Amino acid sequence: MTQNSAESDTDIDLTKLIKEFHAARGQEDDVNWVRTAAGRLMLDGVKISAAKQAFVDLLPVLNEAQEPAEDLFGDPKLWAKEQQEHWQQSGTPTQDRYPLYSFKQLTQTICFSAALLSVVVTIVVLIDDGWTTKLSWAMLGLPFFFTTISVGIVQFWNLAVRKFTRLKAMAWTATIFAVAGIALGGLAIALQGSPGTASVLWYLAPVPMYALFYYLIEKFSKRNSPGSRSTTPKLGVATHEEWIRQLQENLRLRDDLSDRRIRVIVDETRAFAVEADASLPTEFGTPESYAASFAPNTSFRSRREALGWTVGSALVALLLVVSIDNAQSLYSWQSVVFAALLVGTICYAVQGWRKSFKN
Repeated sequence: MTQNSAESDTDIDLTKLIKEFHAARGQEDDVNWVRTAAGRLMLDGVKISAAKQAFVDLLPVLNEAQEPAEDLFGDPKLWAKEQQEHWQQSGTPTQDRYPLYSFKQLTQTICFSAALLSVVVTIVVLIDDGWTTKLSWAMLGLPFFFTTISVGIVQFWNLAVRKFTRLKAMAWTATIFAVAGIALGGLAIALQGSPGTASVLWYLAPVPMYALFYYLIEKFSKRNSPGSRSTTPKLGVATHEEWIRQLQENLRLRDDLSDRRIRVIVDETRAFAVEADASLPTEFGTPESYAASFAPNTSFRSRREALGWTVGSALVALLLVVSIDNAQSLYSWQSVVFAALLVGTICYAVQGWRKSFKN
């Protein structure tokens, strides 16, 4: 596939694709089919580009047959499952987990999130104090420092999960999180004080600065766009150990295999290379495609998701208790928000555990 065709595949707009499904026969049933199938693929963590291309491949069949999509391709959820099995059997990587931010993405995410959090802070203070309030240096600086630390921790996790076992990655990330929490607390203490009483809209003052930085980063990044760089061919994997290292990294990124299972796969692959004296790229293809060829452990993934929602529910419950204690009342807008979040996280946790037992 040429570079241009690859780019066109990933740039397909999903809304336009749905319109094309509707235009094939003019029937809303076809639209409902593609939306259901797309939703199932998204919930299973399939890359948007892979899902779009799969639907693009169905359009000529639909246009030529002029029959309902469900009659041609079957139940949308079953089709989505079979499509994933086909990708797995052919070793086609379709999962897009833990993407690393580029410098542009990192800085722009911080700017956008800080601006959004500044708006949230303004609304919260407006609800509590009205249009005039005693301004706080800490509240002015909180959006930037909080988002910088949060995005930095996410980036660290995305790096750690590639290099370490999941348990070790969690331990390192928890350590960084604790250090970041202490640093944020220290900043809050250092920023104690007030510039005076004024309009609550002063909390929006940093937003134009964040927007300016976002714009400047966008402009400067265009100078280093792919078209202006030299297109030096990427060298292949040089050694077996480098191939094994990349395989291990791609297996960890799947997020549905235990560390024990990953160790077994890596050990068996390394043993094969030693005994057969074979070229791993020749035998298995790329590390990415070989890692994608293993059947997913849906039960393991469901248990992990359920555990995550359970921990999230406990944290939200703690925040609910703290908000009730601070407000000295069961009925405050903070407690209502946390109560609603708690109900949602508990529902997802219960659903996750039920799904894990079924699998």
